[in-house]
Amino acid sequence: MLLPWLLALLGLQLLYQIYTHHHLALLTLLIPLARLFILYGLLCLAGEWLLQRIAQQAGSFLNQEQLTQVQQAARVSAGLVVLLLLLRDFVALGVGPSRVLDICEWLCLLGFLLALGLLLRCRRQDLVEALKSVLPSRCDRAVDLLLSQRYFLLTAPFAAPPLLLALLASFLHKTLFDYDWYRRLFARSFKLRAAAIDTPPAELTVDPQAQAEYAQWFGQSDSEHVPFIDSGLYQHVRKDLSHWLDDDGTDNSLLLTGSRGAGKSSVLKQLTQDLAQEQPHLQLRLCEVPGKVTTADEVASLLGELLQTDLAAGPAALVHSDAERSPTLVILDNAQNLFLRRVGGLAGWETLLALVNARTKNLFWLLVINNQGWAYLSNIYGRDYQFRKVRTTRPWSQNDIRSLILSRNHLSGYKIRYDDILLAARGPEAGNIRNAEQLYFSLLWDACQGNPLLALRLWLGSIYLQGNTVVVGLPDEVSATPLEQLDNDLHFVYAAIMIHENMTSAELVSVTALPERVVRTALKTGLHGGFIQRAENKRYRVVPLWYPSLMRLLARKNLLHE
Repeated sequence: MLLPWLLALLGLQLLYQIYTHHHLALLTLLIPLARLFILYGLLCLAGEWLLQRIAQQAGSFLNQEQLTQVQQAARVSAGLVVLLLLLRDFVALGVGPSRVLDICEWLCLLGFLLALGLLLRCRRQDLVEALKSVLPSRCDRAVDLLLSQRYFLLTAPFAAPPLLLALLASFLHKTLFDYDWYRRLFARSFKLRAAAIDTPPAELTVDPQAQAEYAQWFGQSDSEHVPFIDSGLYQHVRKDLSHWLDDDGTDNSLLLTGSRGAGKSSVLKQLTQDLAQEQPHLQLRLCEVPGKVTTADEVASLLGELLQTDLAAGPAALVHSDAERSPTLVILDNAQNLFLRRVGGLAGWETLLALVNARTKNLFWLLVINNQGWAYLSNIYGRDYQFRKVRTTRPWSQNDIRSLILSRNHLSGYKIRYDDILLAARGPEAGNIRNAEQLYFSLLWDACQGNPLLALRLWLGSIYLQGNTVVVGLPDEVSATPLEQLDNDLHFVYAAIMIHENMTSAELVSVTALPERVVRTALKTGLHGGFIQRAENKRYRVVPLWYPSLMRLLARKNLLHE
């Protein structure tokens, strides 16, 4: 609707230049009148837009009769402004620069403020509610007093600018919310505001059995009912594998690396299921490497049993048996268990590299390793001299994290209700479930850094059950501040666990070359602090919730390779 008026204003400027060039004085004098007419139309549109936006911010719905009143108020206000400007033009034309012209300009300014006050008086209550929605609650009484009937025409024109700034900020918020950097900034600013609110902990009655049954849907379950969320990694792996299946390339190996919980194992599970259906002639050999298999003989025995081939002769045995072998896909998960960071601890990995680089046509190697272990090996052997194709997992998008959580919650059969702190907005967005959901998943995505395993853990830590409803609060992050006060030798032990992902106490003593008492002190401190966990097989690893905080701390101390 603005475009015709803006084009008319542009055309009027061109006509003014033409009339001036040809010395058409009479027509030139008509230009200001035409410009005032265009200004009248623009002011009418601006007045209608302002009143409608105020009503929207206040949560009011305007019916047809109220829209007609808004249009009439906008026309009256625009007419008052245009009449005063017309008077100023006549004085400027007839008298020229003088004190009378200065008085007219002041009258125009006062008339504009009066016209704005008359315009806003049409929706006075909406203006009051709109201002309350953007200002702190402690300002409510002052707003009611200043915008009362007695003072409204005097104070309303000065209340409009802060409201317009708030409307502009709301527009920019909705526009920029599609960008990851803004979501992260918004989430962190909300956490700072929420931390300033002293909320007493609520007394909850938790059913441990129901909580455990609900948590099963958010564990690393192998159930077929758990949906698979493709963040793009699966398609990349299938594309690289399809070249080998179609005999379009010579590469017969692919390394998949990423942080713990980034979705690598889920991709392998989905890949094996799809290939079993689509490629029945393809032999699938999936092996989760146990910890730790680090000598040449152990690796040759493990892979020989997997391929049903005697690998005592090394890579030559693979080459000689390749012609008799059906197309075979070898998947080695947890490949970080094939080395130790010590003298002689890389023999197993070197044996694997020799087998992978053997010239075979019917064998494809797919290795999965954590990012810290791969960074360490890359510093030793070079990133480009081990595998020609390396795929690195990327952080999941907020929409992927949202789909992961909501799909599993849907399968659980529980409804979702958001806590009051997520619904505590003022104005028309107060109690809006969609805004609360958007805010929560922005906080969750920023806290988990796009890691799906960490997102699942944070979700379970931010909810509690009430009947058949899941009440969602703020995600509870952990702070690495207490860890910074620990001794550097303890940090060195934790770095070894991060690189190898899982270690026994004896392996930690061997890798770190520290006294056993120091290693046991580090493990005991980690167990008591809740950031180290011990599995049934007596292997220690970092608790997922602590992974980002501990990784940042160790990287800052240059104890990690990535």
